[in-house]
Amino acid sequence: MRTITSLGAVWPAARRTSPKLILFVAVIVAMGPPASAASSAPSTTSLHVSIDPRVELFSIIYRLAGFLYHGEDRAASHYETEVENHFGRHREHPAVALAIRLKENYHVDYGVQLSLAVHVDDAANLHLRVPLAPWPETLHERWTPALIDEFLAQARDFATQADFAGFVESQSPFYGETSARAEAALQAGVHLDWFDSFFGPQSGREFRVFISPLGGLNCFAFWIPSDGGVEAMAVIGVWRLDERGRPVFRQEPRLASFVVHEFAHSYVNPTAEPYLDQLAEPVNRIKPFLVGHFAAAYQQEEHSALVRESLVRAAVIRYCHERRGFVSGRRALSQELKNGAFWMPQLLDTVERYEAQRDRYPEFQDYMPEVVEFFEAYSSRIKSKAAVARASLPLYTALIGLYTMVAWLPSRRWPTPKTATRWDRVVRFGLLYAVLCPAFEYFALGNRPSLPLLLTGAVLLLAATLMVRRSRSARSGTASSGPPDETASPRSGGPRHLPASLQLSYLLVVIGAPVFLSARIAWALSAIAVLGMLLQARASKASAMVPDGSGRDLPAPQ
Repeated sequence: MRTITSLGAVWPAARRTSPKLILFVAVIVAMGPPASAASSAPSTTSLHVSIDPRVELFSIIYRLAGFLYHGEDRAASHYETEVENHFGRHREHPAVALAIRLKENYHVDYGVQLSLAVHVDDAANLHLRVPLAPWPETLHERWTPALIDEFLAQARDFATQADFAGFVESQSPFYGETSARAEAALQAGVHLDWFDSFFGPQSGREFRVFISPLGGLNCFAFWIPSDGGVEAMAVIGVWRLDERGRPVFRQEPRLASFVVHEFAHSYVNPTAEPYLDQLAEPVNRIKPFLVGHFAAAYQQEEHSALVRESLVRAAVIRYCHERRGFVSGRRALSQELKNGAFWMPQLLDTVERYEAQRDRYPEFQDYMPEVVEFFEAYSSRIKSKAAVARASLPLYTALIGLYTMVAWLPSRRWPTPKTATRWDRVVRFGLLYAVLCPAFEYFALGNRPSLPLLLTGAVLLLAATLMVRRSRSARSGTASSGPPDETASPRSGGPRHLPASLQLSYLLVVIGAPVFLSARIAWALSAIAVLGMLLQARASKASAMVPDGSGRDLPAPQ
């Protein structure tokens, strides 16, 4: 009752408020970050950013082997020039020849090399930090104990012969400057406390970021059990240089998202491991339908890679939503859809249900049976979804034809006397876009909204178009003794026009739908537009009619 009373008190004021202002406030509120993002407390866990000598030693050997160049059209960085000047004469060293043989015969590429680099103690000794039995989780399986012993022995000799320690000492100012730049860019964008809040608390976890000046666009994730818990490591390459050829790191969402992505692997991979056997069959049913980046990267890989990557990317989207706001989360989702992760919206729905039931699922590990059930259900419908997607083009054509028949053809019988303006075209295009955007999301991607909601929204929008076309202007009911207006519609009794509120409303739909990439938001904006139009039309009609004392309403005098 209290809610009804408060709404009753607000409603008269709301009716006097401009519909344009209501729409503007509603969109601003929807686009704003959630309260948790604005008031999130700083993380108590520190982020360690550095250039690690182990990574650099392995990267230099790999570069001398010819496998870490970034193209002829890219100028060498300051650091690449220093590496070439110092180590170029050691290309014939047996360590470089061994790196070439490992690449050609065993497919030991850059990421596989780095998986060994982070498992040794330091660049001087190159001794393994952990035993090989059981096999370390992030030490790539392309290594064997014999290959590890051979490569580490050659790498020690290379470091001695090429004076790697002297090179590291000479580059210490560059290492310090680069690490400081990266740390300043990451501290504001990476909230480490989010990981415990999302996946469940884990004590004794360390987060380390190793900047790789030779790594280019490559990023990798590794983690090793430590005395206190887990040491999570993210190796991040450098893809932007300043005028001096030195690395530049901007405080941009992209860089922070890469780091969050790599750290999330240290949570997701161990969590998903016990359930990979159950996920093999459903994921293998999805793989033949992969497109885009996911087809190129995961169609030939084991099913475990697709599972882990899907869950990590879903976690990153949730991170963007919670820490940067709704729009950032929708943009992250849009990027994953472009990459070909067409199952991501429904997987996000599953993850959101986990977040809403944290009392029942304290940790993400507890929710994994529900994730398995999601992949089972989704993969069982993948063939029908693919068939609908293939039929989407003729379906779009039919929708456009239906729209033309219902919205444009009535104007042939009831012509609008006024010349179509730019705003008229914006409204028509906005209406068409608001219909087709959810249609694309449903028919092509097999995602929300549901079919009843889609049809209801289409009927609502088309009805709004007809209502606008048949609306009377304030002067259409004016009493006149002269001849009738030849341009007036025989059905409506006068010329029709498009209310300004509808113009603004559908302009917001045109702008907002691709930004949000959410059919539910598109329909919400459309519904607000229709309600605003109805309120304005009702007010216009009331002001245009006055009682004549006999119980009949006459047009207001002009």
